[in-house]
Amino acid sequence: MVTRSQVKIQTLLSALLLTLSLVTGCGSDSKTEPDADETPETGIPVTFFMHSEDSSHSSTPDFTANSDTVTETKAFRSYVGFRRVLISFAKLMHDADITWDFQPDWNFTEGVLKYEVNSYSIPVAEADLPTVTALLAESNNKNVYQYITEDLGAVIDPHSHEGTKMGDLTSYNYADVACLITATGVTPSGIVGGHVMKSTAAAPTSWQKWPRFQSAISGSHETACSWTATALMGGGTASHVNQASGSGVWRPVTPPSWETASAVAFDVYYWQNDDTSNLPAIGTYEAEDLDSLLSQISAGTLSSTELFNATQVFNHSDLAELAYGDIASTNSQGKFIDSLTAGTGELGPDAAAQSYFDESVAPLIEKQTAGLVRFKTFEQVLELWESEYDSRSNLCVMESGATTCTAVDF
Repeated sequence: MVTRSQVKIQTLLSALLLTLSLVTGCGSDSKTEPDADETPETGIPVTFFMHSEDSSHSSTPDFTANSDTVTETKAFRSYVGFRRVLISFAKLMHDADITWDFQPDWNFTEGVLKYEVNSYSIPVAEADLPTVTALLAESNNKNVYQYITEDLGAVIDPHSHEGTKMGDLTSYNYADVACLITATGVTPSGIVGGHVMKSTAAAPTSWQKWPRFQSAISGSHETACSWTATALMGGGTASHVNQASGSGVWRPVTPPSWETASAVAFDVYYWQNDDTSNLPAIGTYEAEDLDSLLSQISAGTLSSTELFNATQVFNHSDLAELAYGDIASTNSQGKFIDSLTAGTGELGPDAAAQSYFDESVAPLIEKQTAGLVRFKTFEQVLELWESEYDSRSNLCVMESGATTCTAVDF
């Protein structure tokens, strides 16, 4: 029986037969012909990425809290819960042959270092808490970052809200987070895992100084560390209010006197292009609007010979709450997971990951099967841009509330 979604996909595929030069790189002299026994990849590149936030977010615990024994036990239990849903999701992506980006802030990363890299003894043995040895056995005796990258094919990008840890007034910037990831034995990518591109009343101007990533930055907390970005992604507004999104890869213009200027109008420069810049930006057009983007390419209102892309974002805490219930500060545990045993209405880590996968990943697998999309990490999108599109800057912008993506004339 043919479902409505299958009919929709086949209709889109038929409409796109004349425009698939987009996905095979036609028009680019640098394209490498595939081997005779290989089937060329086709489709708009789609990137799946997951944010793991700092403890200022309402449903994300402080994974290394240790003000007393009870709090430390709650923090460890919460860490184990978040770790398990991450592994469950990573296994599903691996089994589907999809590589993806995990983008953690300092918070979960410090948990990896405390519980899995450094020596740790659980302060209170409780029935639902594993020993550290048992915990590592769940991940092939590797820490979780090594396991999801080495065994399950994920990529780790640093992500930072450049905020402080409770009781510590020194902020964690991108270099700090990158160096913490490195300390786990995993080399992070050079992708800036999200940034604010425009100053608002809700965000201080320092957050919007994205031109600083054009050169290496030093840690503010880990002062001996430095990190060099290769690309921006996820340029947005504070709290994502009235946020536009872009599709494509381009090189934003550096605002004049950006180090001292107000960042209120930085978004005007962000959507412009400067081919002399060494810092490309990758669009984060939302995958839920893919049908509109594909239709525009088919209709010729967007070029079929330039690179457009899309993304699907997840949040670590969303999976954890599906698995273990409410983690917000209103629960009885004070923003911690209360039990690793799933209760009424709680799915547990495997079922929670499967639910997310079925809702948000499986529909895109159908589009991949139809040749409409291909799955790429952000680093792979950059490689595609360089190899198949001669690093040509290209962008369309979907304004907040709009239904179409408007091509920007560079």
